[in-house]
Amino acid sequence: MLTIACKATFDLRPGECPLASAQEPVHAADRYWRDDPAGSVQMPSDLVPPRVRADVTLVGHAYAPRGERVRVLDARLCVGDVDKRIEVHADRVFKQTGLLEAGTPFSKMSLRWECAAGGLDTWNPVGRPPREGSVRGERILPNLQRPGVLFTGPDDPIEPVGFGPIAPGWPDRVRKLGRRAGSWAVNEWHRQPLPADFDVNFFNVAPPDQQVAGLLDEQRIRLEHLHPEYTHLDTRLPGLRPRAYVERPDETPQVVPLIPDALWIDTDRGICTLTWRGQVSLYGPEEAGSVFVALERRGETVSWADVQRLAAGAGPTWRGASSEHIGAPASRPTPPRSAPGDTLTGDLVPSKPALPFQAGEPPSSQRPHGSLGAPGPLGAPLPLGAAPLGAIPLGASPRLGLGAGRPPAPTPSISAPVTSTPAVEPPAPPPMIGPLASWEQSSSPPSETEATAPASDPGSSTESESSASLGAPELAQPVEVSLSVEQCASIAARLDHRPAERDTILEVEGVALATWESMHARRLAEIQEELRRGKKLVLSAYDKAYVAALEAKRGPISAHDYARLVIAAERGTLEESLAALDLPEGAMMRLRRVWLARTVADPRVAAEVRGALQKASED
Repeated sequence: MLTIACKATFDLRPGECPLASAQEPVHAADRYWRDDPAGSVQMPSDLVPPRVRADVTLVGHAYAPRGERVRVLDARLCVGDVDKRIEVHADRVFKQTGLLEAGTPFSKMSLRWECAAGGLDTWNPVGRPPREGSVRGERILPNLQRPGVLFTGPDDPIEPVGFGPIAPGWPDRVRKLGRRAGSWAVNEWHRQPLPADFDVNFFNVAPPDQQVAGLLDEQRIRLEHLHPEYTHLDTRLPGLRPRAYVERPDETPQVVPLIPDALWIDTDRGICTLTWRGQVSLYGPEEAGSVFVALERRGETVSWADVQRLAAGAGPTWRGASSEHIGAPASRPTPPRSAPGDTLTGDLVPSKPALPFQAGEPPSSQRPHGSLGAPGPLGAPLPLGAAPLGAIPLGASPRLGLGAGRPPAPTPSISAPVTSTPAVEPPAPPPMIGPLASWEQSSSPPSETEATAPASDPGSSTESESSASLGAPELAQPVEVSLSVEQCASIAARLDHRPAERDTILEVEGVALATWESMHARRLAEIQEELRRGKKLVLSAYDKAYVAALEAKRGPISAHDYARLVIAAERGTLEESLAALDLPEGAMMRLRRVWLARTVADPRVAAEVRGALQKASED
């Protein structure tokens, strides 16, 4: 079975959401806030099979009207059958006297699961536990709660609540794995067919009350206090729909229905993404064919004749001269090849090759040149591209060739690279928004060297031997670099500390940007898998190296510094204190874990920290 996915990004605007000028990349793994797998998920993986129920998730901040400062507001999300409110509060503390004391008013408040109730023995393991309190024996309440809940004392139970994605290692999702919970590799599920008794609801990441029977191409969305510009936003998606065709030799082209099953909203950036998925049966792992995907405008249908017409106008290198076996034997994956110099251009959303066989963009990456074009007029003619039919192994992404004189193409993620073209007058109907680049796999068998070579990282690719004859510039092959967990942590700390010096830091390390991003994503995935098994050795090694790198740049972090940060977090002034101590914004969770380990290992350190906390709380 082959899964096809298409993802589009829209700007959240009143009335109707236009396509965004910057399209969100496709993610082959969950992206965690601040790249910390011990925390909550910011962007869920796109590398999943079609869902039985559709997910609606929202991340970012709740916003007070007109930037005013408030102590409480109601954040509301309405999408289809979902009508959910969360009461968002300023920091609050139950005093030892039994009084509830409200903290500093806010203009925006994080909606991360860390701001909700929870604890290690709850279904929200990153939330604030019932017994969490300050050094003065007070209980710190969560910022997020169900509307209308009244507290009579510090021991009142508080239910976790949030809008964001649920991580794969959290209890509610782990329970769906049943007997496989101890051995299931979350990021390796696509390597073999899912067992017949597997609960596919595991792939739903939304809270249960944000899962719906289905989503619409013209889905209505209502947000209250969930947009930096609009206090109350009523809008809908513009009705764009992808249409996929599978072409096999000597067979009638097959239409593959694509169903929207994931809506993700980012309140901070004022965007949302809608992802469609569909499946088609394969005759075998090696099969000749292509997948074509195009987005249709409201009221239009892209026929196979339209596909052929656009393909014919795309140039002679767009289609190969012969049918090819696109798949590869599972025991010896071989990356497909392209014809260098072959590029299709367009203005909007690229095609999405078949999932789950192609690597997506690694976490924290920046989109390279040419990966997305700016939207053009909907009437402009847009060619569509083809994706190969069959198994493209992860880590063996094909290279898309570019004509001479253009910058090197990035390694494609699930979405193929595109470049923008000038707007032109609309031709005869039907205009469409199409996938924009294509590749063809070599029909010749791989050489012994190629067949035994290890699969490349997502940041690398294989280049066709015929590049010189087709006029494409010769591209240097990347050098394989392996970075340990400690090395990745050290580089990450320096990048967080001085993000403007990224190029210099990586140059000193002798690591290319794509290699760094790929290796860092791999190490974070290892931490995530280990945490799911209830262990923290790799996370501990990462944290220690991260903090050590910060201390090497700005000097030792003393018990007094740590206590100052802990008290600042209680008082809602953590960002200011981190900046004053020349520490990056995302360092606090790692500092907490490192200092906790130090206090457990050394009673003298524990006594020093207790004294520093007491002194800092009195300042």
